Amino acid sequence: MDTLKVGVSSRSPIGWFTAVATADRLSDAVRGGVFAVLAAKVTSEPLVVGLISAAGFLPWLVVGPIAGLFLDRHSRVKTLRAVALVRALVALIAGACFALGMLTAASLGVIAVAITVLLVFSNTAQNSLLPDLVEEEGLTQVNARVSSFQSVAQIVGNPLGTSAASITSWFAFPFLAVVGLLQAWMTPRIPEPSPPENIANESSVEHSGIWRQLTAGVSSVLRSPKIRPLVGSVFVLNILSGVVMAVMPILALRSIGMNAVTLGLAYSVQAIAMVVGNLVSGRLAKPGRAEYLTMTFAIVGQAPGFVILAYSTVASNVIVGLALIGFCAGMWNVPSSSALMIASKGPSRSRILVAYKMLAVAGPPFGAVIGGAVASASSIQLTLLGASIIAMSTAVLFVISSQAHRRFSSDK
Repeated sequence: MDTLKVGVSSRSPIGWFTAVATADRLSDAVRGGVFAVLAAKVTSEPLVVGLISAAGFLPWLVVGPIAGLFLDRHSRVKTLRAVALVRALVALIAGACFALGMLTAASLGVIAVAITVLLVFSNTAQNSLLPDLVEEEGLTQVNARVSSFQSVAQIVGNPLGTSAASITSWFAFPFLAVVGLLQAWMTPRIPEPSPPENIANESSVEHSGIWRQLTAGVSSVLRSPKIRPLVGSVFVLNILSGVVMAVMPILALRSIGMNAVTLGLAYSVQAIAMVVGNLVSGRLAKPGRAEYLTMTFAIVGQAPGFVILAYSTVASNVIVGLALIGFCAGMWNVPSSSALMIASKGPSRSRILVAYKMLAVAGPPFGAVIGGAVASASSIQLTLLGASIIAMSTAVLFVISSQAHRRFSSDK
């Protein structure tokens, strides 16, 4: 049987996929809010709280290649269902530990790592599955819709989790378990593409060794003239996001004199602007030239956002700067991930996508360290102006490398 394709007008399969992906993001956002509050409740050591927070990205770097290889060989739909059931079980175990007074910093850290490992599998499965459900010409539009629902879930989920953990911590764990069970119920409604070429083709490289198979995604990224600019650009942009994350609290709360509520409002406006950017890019970024023009604009547009933040003197400047950066980030995320899904077609798709995600996840903490160090050595203003210059340089390199790829493809 050929790989299933359900065009953008076939709403039922895409609807189920969107529901599962949104529930997954909601669950993760609520979990993040809950664990942030519980970490502060069970320990007063900043290092321990930091380690629990680090559990949100470290498994990507360790487990990512294993998840990619597994999903290139096994059913992605069945994996999504199994992960949802296990996440529900983990939530119940965490709730039981909390109810019995057994929830320590160590157990919270173990649970955080376990949930993030499951997230690595579910997120990679979703990204690998979507291109098999939609025709290429409709992928960006559907991806924009899914990303928008997920962004809304993120906006709602994090404060919901924080509030739940602050008021009545026990409620969050049954909620997460119910969401997991709901996901497990919805997932079988997603059509199963037939045995991907991944399973058929992988058998011919069994003799190549496990290390070579695990690193096939990274190798494909390094070799592909189309994928390299996408992965390189997302890594740099996420580093810049980390720079803003590092300097923004000091800039807003100390230099400008904003209060925590106003800063929270600014972050909310940024998140909403990202949703708008997702939707706009879904309309503009048709496959081909329009797609690359949209991505280029999305990179260039972040530069003035950094400049506005650098020269901010009042809260409204901060809100405008963050909104512009959020809008452009939303415009970048959808076409870049769609282009990567199409470019990664083949037996190593999941491994390529997980390599992309590993760099994306590593970018913000790396950028936060760099941004904090540079701002301490110079000033916040110079740090943000430097981020603006880097954004413009990234756009130039992206255009050059993308044009070189397009000329090479035309010549062939």
